[in-house]
Amino acid sequence: MAEAFMGYLLPWGQMSYWGAQVIVNLFSAIPVIGPDLALLIRGDYVVGDATLNRFFSFHVIAVPLVLLGLVVAHLLALHDVGSNNPDGVEIKGPNAPKDANGKPLDGVPFHPYYTVHDIFGVGVFLLAFTAIVFFAPEFRRRKEMQNNVQRHSILSSVITVMDGCIAGILFLPALFVIILLLTLLLLLGLILEQ
Repeated sequence: MAEAFMGYLLPWGQMSYWGAQVIVNLFSAIPVIGPDLALLIRGDYVVGDATLNRFFSFHVIAVPLVLLGLVVAHLLALHDVGSNNPDGVEIKGPNAPKDANGKPLDGVPFHPYYTVHDIFGVGVFLLAFTAIVFFAPEFRRRKEMQNNVQRHSILSSVITVMDGCIAGILFLPALFVIILLLTLLLLLGLILEQ
């Protein structure tokens, strides 16, 4: 999400500006350190060129390097520990059946099973992505049209305000439902413990 948000700011249009304003101001709500943290993120007292430069650097260099490091750590852990076994069959114990090479008979090799599965998923995504890019390039034109308007720190567009109101109106009932479900799950757990 951080990568997408920082990339969303880069066109430096009306929607990008107000999106950055809202997200950065969320950090200022953190008790004690919030205002200083928001100032550090913005690089100034207002969202401006310093914010754009910081977010460009994060979008192009910092966040991709962190993501690459996490992917490498994940692959190293997967290579070292192995894949999880959802069936519950012990495949690594001393009594587990093994072939002549010492590999578990009940295990599933990474290649070709997982690689083909992942390549298929990437292929389906790329098919949908290219269909949108080549056959429906103006798929989200109404919303993104506002990002072609030059940034203005005083004026706010109707669509920007409308989207914020709709998001706020949808957020509160969703939050209420989530809190209600968590409370019911907690009560169910307490009842089942007795």
